[in-house]
Amino acid sequence: MRCRQCDYPLWGLAARSCPECGTDFAPSQYELTPGAVRFLCPSCSQQYFGTTPEGHLEPRSFECVSCARTIDMDEMVLEPVAGWESRAVGAPAPWVDPARKSTFTRLFATIGWSMITPGRLIEGVPVESSAWRALGFALLANTLYTICAFGLMLVLMLATGGVNALPGLLLFMGIMVVAVMVLLMVWVCITHGLLVITGGAPGGFVRTLHAIAYSSGANVLTAVPCCMGSHMLGAVWWAIAAPIMVAYGHSLRGIRPVMCTLALPLLVMVGFGGMIAWSVMGAAAPIAMPAPGGPGGPGGTWPQPAAPTTPTSLSTSAASLAAAFENYAWDNAEYPAHVGELLLDWEVALSDFAPSDMNADPIDATIGSTPVFGFGALPADEQRRVLDNAIGNMPDRTIAYRVGCFVFTHHGIDPTADPAELWIFVNSVQPGTSQVIPGGVRMVGLVDGTVVEIGPDEWADALASQNGARATIGLAPLEGIDAIEQGMPLLGPPVFEDAP
Repeated sequence: MRCRQCDYPLWGLAARSCPECGTDFAPSQYELTPGAVRFLCPSCSQQYFGTTPEGHLEPRSFECVSCARTIDMDEMVLEPVAGWESRAVGAPAPWVDPARKSTFTRLFATIGWSMITPGRLIEGVPVESSAWRALGFALLANTLYTICAFGLMLVLMLATGGVNALPGLLLFMGIMVVAVMVLLMVWVCITHGLLVITGGAPGGFVRTLHAIAYSSGANVLTAVPCCMGSHMLGAVWWAIAAPIMVAYGHSLRGIRPVMCTLALPLLVMVGFGGMIAWSVMGAAAPIAMPAPGGPGGPGGTWPQPAAPTTPTSLSTSAASLAAAFENYAWDNAEYPAHVGELLLDWEVALSDFAPSDMNADPIDATIGSTPVFGFGALPADEQRRVLDNAIGNMPDRTIAYRVGCFVFTHHGIDPTADPAELWIFVNSVQPGTSQVIPGGVRMVGLVDGTVVEIGPDEWADALASQNGARATIGLAPLEGIDAIEQGMPLLGPPVFEDAP
């Protein structure tokens, strides 16, 4: 919580003016993260926690249970809960962060956030932030994308003497930028209108504009010159980031913000996307995979959709998984019982479990006995059943388990309290496959949401250090990571109860 005039931190203050610039403030003026801020009685320091969507107290005025003083929320001293300091009101988004002086530093950092952690991005944009500031980001980002997309053509024109066609190309580029901005505003209006009609948009029209304008950073793949595939992928990435940011921006959950935000993109893309899907499905031969308990009972088959046309690299997969775990922990204050939970919430892609540069075959990654790509083709209720079975079959002593090219080690770790350097996943070659680790460099996801690279010469020392860190909080060591097979998790030592 910072002063809106000078950005001075306002935690732990009993006074209601900024000690740096003297600007008055009140806790009720800030949107907080529920449960992440302690409200302390100014007389006895009895603590309370906000429960409303804005993180405020309900009711805001009451009698203190310790000293019986009648207090109001705006009289109380606020402190962030330990471990949640940066998220109590959200770390400032790069584009609105006064600590970042360079426009292009703020631009590229915001583009990165929109692609990897869109929820974190919108929560870092103050509700009162200017709509024009958001539109300025969208205009600058998409102008840059257009220049990059047509840059090669411009160079070729100048090199080959086609200067006469240059004005026409520049005019076309300008029209493209204007068209994107007009489409953005139409998208904002339709999305906000549908939100209001179907139940409301708590943050107001400007908050909807914030979400869609800043999510346009995810459209960065349109900057790749002369590649229609990347342009389509950029539009899809934008369409994925936007509903996440709309939901987080308005503190909404469920399918409603997703459907309201995707209404326009689906109308625009359904025809072209339908033709692509039809051609892919017609060209790809279905693969029947026998699986116990599949459709039709024992010996049934799981449907197998075609493999994705765009392979996923190891570094991209690791970054996607790390961001997904961080977002899940942020929302639930714990890690999922199984990484498959992240598939249900669209947090990770099916291809993230089989990076192409590890020579991985997507069919080798499974949830329980179900191939991941078969899992993705199942109806939602069947996906839930398969995942519940996988969780139910996991022993209580599980400390690590495998899905595809990753071993997940998050069992027993508390993301809100345990050390940030603990591992939650590490890439590993599946036993009995022809997979490889590029350059022998491991990608390891940490509790703090980052991904670190560990070279082959550092692996033994890093693993020993990790096991030491695990021992300090009572977790069993990670042993034989590369020997862990799917369906056969690494177990901790048995716990025996004392005889009566």
